[in-house]
Amino acid sequence: MRRRGLVVVAVVVLAGCGGSSPMAPSPPPIAASPSPSPSPSPTAAATPTPAATPTPDAGPTVLRTARIRGAAGHAASGTARIVREGGRYRLELLSDFRIDSDNNDVYLARQAETVGASDLNLGAMKSTRGAQSYDLPDAGGSYSHVVLWCRPFRIPIGVGELQ
Repeated sequence: MRRRGLVVVAVVVLAGCGGSSPMAPSPPPIAASPSPSPSPSPTAAATPTPAATPTPDAGPTVLRTARIRGAAGHAASGTARIVREGGRYRLELLSDFRIDSDNNDVYLARQAETVGASDLNLGAMKSTRGAQSYDLPDAGGSYSHVVLWCRPFRIPIGVGELQ
């Protein structure tokens, strides 16, 4: 009788663990069948990666800079720079730029104290302080100075040598 109690207890334990009843035949063990393998995915080695193409001029490149100083008794200070970005060029006066007079033109010039017909007039100065930008047709390589030219008095009031 004890054996039956043990069997019954075993049955209860098996039934409680999710097993099948001792009276029912056990299901045949599941044979390990090969599972269908997924189709191979391409790997980095299987597909050659093209060489990275350098992106020329991905960001602005500073070509030359100048420290602006006053001229003809005027106060002027700050930094100017010629930058290239992509295929475009510009003259930038940075946020530290200040000048005491307006009504000026911005030039790239071959001399510090005057402007001539062959110098490049970039147009009217946009502001007497702070950052501003002027488009250039090229890198400005033939010019040595940034000149802030007072139109009414025809004198330079701010000058910087490009280096």
